[in-house]
Amino acid sequence: LGLDGWWLTPWPLLLLRFGRGVFSGFIAPALTLVTEGAPPDRQGRVTAVSQSSLVAGTVVGPAVGAWIGAHGGPHLAFLWCAWTAAVATVLVAFIASEGALPEGGNPLDRRRPWNALRSAWVDARRDLSTGGLMPLMIGLFLVQVANTLVHPVLRLHVEGFTGLPPGRMLEVAGYAFSVAALGQILFSRFWGGWTDRVGAAGVIPLTTLLTALTFVPLGLARAADSFLWLRFLQGAVASGTVPAAYAHVGRLSGVGRRGVAYGLALSSFQLANVVGPLGGGCLAAAVGTRPLFFVAAGILGVAALWMRSRL
Repeated sequence: LGLDGWWLTPWPLLLLRFGRGVFSGFIAPALTLVTEGAPPDRQGRVTAVSQSSLVAGTVVGPAVGAWIGAHGGPHLAFLWCAWTAAVATVLVAFIASEGALPEGGNPLDRRRPWNALRSAWVDARRDLSTGGLMPLMIGLFLVQVANTLVHPVLRLHVEGFTGLPPGRMLEVAGYAFSVAALGQILFSRFWGGWTDRVGAAGVIPLTTLLTALTFVPLGLARAADSFLWLRFLQGAVASGTVPAAYAHVGRLSGVGRRGVAYGLALSSFQLANVVGPLGGGCLAAAVGTRPLFFVAAGILGVAALWMRSRL
């Protein structure tokens, strides 16, 4: 999809970006692939490692892309994305291995994509109506809305810090994302191991509540150093929610429907990635940036209570 850097008019670029989203559904199959080969008592740790690799990509990717764009132009950055995706595809094709179809699976699904799509739709409707997946999806949606609520206004929020030179505002805003991701990478395996010991139903509400508590001092912070340390702490405690949720999804769904269940959970995340930043931008325009942190804390508190009573 490196071509989308060469289109100069908005509509073709928008269509290509939409197409990239359509064909970027590799996370759910990847989670299915790595978890099906792991024993039940290690599901939390396996999903934690997978989540850490995704977060690491979000840290390294923008930095590398910015460097390539600065030295070779934005078109070259798009091409590097396409080449990197091609290399990853080849590596997965030659290194990853998939086991036999689960009992009851239809061997025609591998040869006829339409059969697989129809079966996935039927499985999705059944899982949402009969399993415990719907309460988890609602909770994950609320969690992600709260976490992304402040993302579009972080730079504006940083401008209100005392003693911060104007030239460092953009730098501190970038660090705010990086240190949170670093906290997730360093602590996700710890939470994954705890999930395997006590169960995901106990970890998810706890880490959600702890994340809510970090939003309160973040909203009160008025210095860059304390704000960045709190963002690191927030990433550390928030890193337990998603791996535990994925482990819980794996336990709720059978092996043959695990990919569908992961896809539904990821869909709730993606919907929240639309609602959260949009709502945050509108709220910030109306009430300012600081109240957003307290709104996010409230949403996370509601999500923690919801999942504590439903999971």
